[in-house]
This record gives sequence, C-alpha cells and structure tokens, in this order.
Amino acid sequence: MHIGIVIDSINCGPTSIKNYVINFVSELLKVTEGRTDIQITLIGGIENKSIIYKKKEVNQIIIPFLQKRTSSLLLSKIIFAIKKRISQPLRNYKILKVCKDKNIDILHIPHLGRPAPSLLFLFKEKKMKLVVTNHGMANLVLSNNPHCPDLSSIKKKYPYYLEALKWKLIFRNKIDNIITVSNSEKKNIIKYLKIREKKVEVIYHGISKKYFKLLDLKNRNEKYNYVLHISVYQSKKNIERTIEAFAYLKKKYLIKEKYFIVGNNVEILKKLVISLGIEKEVLFLDFVENEKLLELYNSATCFLFPSYHESFGMPIIEAMACGCPVITSNNYACREIAYDAALLVDPYNTNELINAMYKLINNNELRKYYKDKGLKRSSDFNWEKCARKHLKLYFEVFRK
Repeated sequence: MHIGIVIDSINCGPTSIKNYVINFVSELLKVTEGRTDIQITLIGGIENKSIIYKKKEVNQIIIPFLQKRTSSLLLSKIIFAIKKRISQPLRNYKILKVCKDKNIDILHIPHLGRPAPSLLFLFKEKKMKLVVTNHGMANLVLSNNPHCPDLSSIKKKYPYYLEALKWKLIFRNKIDNIITVSNSEKKNIIKYLKIREKKVEVIYHGISKKYFKLLDLKNRNEKYNYVLHISVYQSKKNIERTIEAFAYLKKKYLIKEKYFIVGNNVEILKKLVISLGIEKEVLFLDFVENEKLLELYNSATCFLFPSYHESFGMPIIEAMACGCPVITSNNYACREIAYDAALLVDPYNTNELINAMYKLINNNELRKYYKDKGLKRSSDFNWEKCARKHLKLYFEVFRK
C-alpha cells in the first residue's frame, strides 16, 4: 500500500494543525519502520527540516506553493490574491499528477477545517482513495452566536454554507473517509455536511510527553499565584468572560492570584482589562516556546478554557498532563475530552465560572483531586495510538 500525505500545514497552517501533522506523521513513520508492505510519500510546498524527514527511506516530493507577501500595499494584496486564485488549482493538478505517476493508493489531506478539497479532486484516478481530516465546524456551529461576531456575520456565513455544499458534492463522489478529532465534531459534520455516519472516523489527538509533563516542584511554594489561559485569540475562546470573572474575584474576594494570558491579537482584551481597572493584575504573554509553556502549566493555580465551541481542545490535556487543574466548558468536545477530570461550567454563565475559579483557588484538596484526575485522563492520549489508528483506517479504506 502506497500512502501519500500532503504536509503543507507544517509550513503554512495554524499551530494546532501543524502540531497534529508533525506528530502523527512522525509516529506513523516509526510504527511502519521496516514494513515492506507500506510505502509513504510526503508531499509538501517547500523543503522541510522537521523531524519527519530524518528517516532516509521516506520519500518527499516538493510542489511549491505561493509564498504570502508581507507588503501592506493594496496593489500587492490584489496581485497576490490573483496569483493565489491561479496557482492553487494548478498546484492541486500537480498533486493529482504525482499521485498518478507514483501509483499512490491513498492520498490523505490532513489539514482541512471549513474549506473542502479542491473540486479538481473530482477528477482523481478511480483506484486512488481519498482521505481527509476535518478539524472543526465552528464557523457553521456558531454562525448564529451573538457572542462570536467574527463567525456570525451574514457576509461570512453565506460562503460557509457554499462550502458545505462543496463538501457534499466532493464527498459523495470522491472522498472515501473523513477523519475528525472528537465524537462531538463527528455529530456536527453529519449534521451540517449531511454525510453518512459510517464514513466519518474519530481519531483523538495525542500529547507529547517531552513538552507536557509533571515537573518536580518541591523547591517551590505549594500554591502559585496566577491563573492561566492559553490560545490564539478568537471570540469563540470566551476569554472576555474569564477576564470579567477574574475582575469580580479580585475586587469581591481580594484574591492574590494574577491572570496570565498567553496568545496573540490581544488588543481588544487589553482594552477590556483597562476598562475594568485590573491592568496591573493581568499579564499578556505573546507566543512562547514549549519549554516555557511547560513551566507555566506546572506552576499555575488553575487553567481556564471555557470555550463556546471546541472540536478537540488541546490545551485541556496539555494542562492536565502538567498537573494543572482545569476549568472548561460543559459542551461540545470540551466535555468529551475533559470527561470527569475537570470542573465543567456553562460557558455562557459568568457566575458558574466565578464559582469554579473561587473553589479551585481556595481549596487545596479540590485542586489535588483535579490534578490527579487530570494526570490520569491525559495519559489516555498519545501520538502513537493516534498514528496506529490512522494506519488501521488506511488499510480499511484500501481494502474496500
């Protein structure tokens, strides 16, 4: 069986999808090492120095993609948009040609969210199977949510439903299986894309024990004086509500904790912090390396992640693996991934969030309870298991 995997997201995708591709492909190469019945070809846009290329027997094919220009000039943006419109179909055609020339049996596109595969895949070789990973349906799920203005405007909502129709067209004709990352998101895919249940496979992400683990903190204080949130800012992350809850606790109960927020695009959050008069109590940290994240998770009093919607929620299990008690939402994948190892709250109810934070901040035994539960729960997620489930699915699709 010859497997082709498109790895574009390693170079140009969101951090979460980049990490998924790097980790599951790396483990896939390990679990298939020495097997003569499996060949793997990686198809990317530029030469990549990632760990997945350290195995000499792995084939890599470079099909260049258009590099985004940094110029802010309107003309440059227009030219880039035109070039992108032309180059993308051409590149997809080249990918299909490589698959034909190399006799690839299964092509896996592991980096799709809302966008569907190119319509060019309607013309793929009949014998080649197509597998895609859909990472989330937030744009459809939250399209009418007033708390998520960046997802609910009519101008943006309309093309999302066009994409749903595109998914439907391509899936019924050419996609053999969709992988998604939680049972919650599987239900959304079936609901919004009208795809048969048996064609959607759930494979959980894993977690890297190298970067997310329990540290020896014997030389530090038992309790640390900050609560933590980590994400790339989106309205669906519900960070504003966590700030309001923190401000209430600070003023009502004079808690000692500060609030560390790790992420980018936080200007709107800084304005809120100033308006609440807590600018000295909230620390904004830009992107930090995994080594720093490890320290932040391990030292925090608790981790706040009450999103309106998540398809998986990697920070939940990252925090748990570091022994940090978690407060997260009681809906969608947050409930599924956290299970009984976190304090679950209604993400629309500020009082529930306030009460959960107050309990964890002031109750050592409760923190230890959720620390222990979280460590056990996070051990259920690993990249080797993820890779083996991908391989099992490839064989099932190949044999159909």
